[in-house]
Amino acid sequence: MTEINLQANELTWNITTICPMDIKFGFPLGSTQDNPDSISTLIKMSQLDSAIRYDINESVSASDVFKGSEYVSIADDVSTLRLFSWHAKIANKNEMLVDVVFHVFPNHIAVAEIKLTDIAANSAKQLDRVALMETEFLLNKAQLVFNQVLDNLEEKLADTNAIFEAKESTGKVYWPSRAIQLSNEQLSQNESKAIVEEWLEDTHRPEDTELIFSGQKSESITWLKYVILECSDGDESNVEKDDYRLETLILAQYCYSAQEKCNRKVRQAIEQAFEGENKKLESEIQRAKRALERSRVLLKLHQVSVNECLRHLTRRKSWLIKDIFACWEYERLVDNGNAMLDLCADKINDSDSRQAKISASKTEYILIGISLFTVLDFFFFITQFSREAMANPTLDHNDGGPSEFLTMIADIPADTMFFAAVVIAGLIFVTYKKVKG
Repeated sequence: MTEINLQANELTWNITTICPMDIKFGFPLGSTQDNPDSISTLIKMSQLDSAIRYDINESVSASDVFKGSEYVSIADDVSTLRLFSWHAKIANKNEMLVDVVFHVFPNHIAVAEIKLTDIAANSAKQLDRVALMETEFLLNKAQLVFNQVLDNLEEKLADTNAIFEAKESTGKVYWPSRAIQLSNEQLSQNESKAIVEEWLEDTHRPEDTELIFSGQKSESITWLKYVILECSDGDESNVEKDDYRLETLILAQYCYSAQEKCNRKVRQAIEQAFEGENKKLESEIQRAKRALERSRVLLKLHQVSVNECLRHLTRRKSWLIKDIFACWEYERLVDNGNAMLDLCADKINDSDSRQAKISASKTEYILIGISLFTVLDFFFFITQFSREAMANPTLDHNDGGPSEFLTMIADIPADTMFFAAVVIAGLIFVTYKKVKG
């Protein structure tokens, strides 16, 4: 299934590529896939489009005694983060149909799983190049089809809790991971071993090649390039979709990419907070504060969801995903997110303090403005009263005679009094500014 002509001495490979990406579909912040509204939405979607498959966990017990209980079957996961999966067959450049599955998760993220078969290559570099070319071509076509499916569903799901984001914010592919599906026949080929060694040489554990070919391991899942030994005919996981290693790898890809997406949103919110602080506008600070709070909640909810999901995995999946996270240094990514959360909390407190200062400053300016107008009003009043007292003797009939002070004020020209009032108000304002620093 490649552009390279298959020669007699060329080796053929099966590869599964896994690509996390942003999509437009999602649920509101705080919603889970197992609440009644989300369940009804997912069921409706699966009824509207047969390519959408919603996993319904059914009890293995024939009685109702254990209905709703956990761990009735220890062979299956108790819960999953995946919302649904979308299955399609996409034609490659040679018009051969290829299986493509979009595993849709929360946070508007999907993990694309593309199964490439019979890739002819005699070196790891050639194999990698062809796999990436095939994946890019198929993923572009699959995204167009999947977006069309979501566009068709958007109107029909208007009365549900589904959220459809603008297309401009979707379509980003985080990275292409590729996993060689190594057959039992290839284990006996020295040429295959040499290519697998080259394939894994830049990963965390290049020594896994020897362990796989000696039968001590069935997979090497460290970083971006993986090797998974295909299940034997007698293995209970012979059906590819039931291969717990691929399922665990897909889940790990979501956990990592979602954490990275959350970290990026927190970082953008912090940058926005600094910009709002520099502008010193209350509206900008309020907008930055809302972005900080939303991104902080998003990150915390993701971490809680991941921890809850890992608690409910089967033992072999739990062991494998811990090993994967160790190779990916997932904890460092989480710690970095938590560090940004601390900075985020500090910026929110700073925003609150700055907003309080802005409000207090506005209040002070209003009060000082009232005070200045009061000074002006006082000068106008005393000028008016002094002149009325001189013009109407009955106003001071209880006094011993005309007031010398009022007489002096009455003799001052109105322009001079107005100018004096403005000067005194200005002196008060300058004094206030000096006191405030």
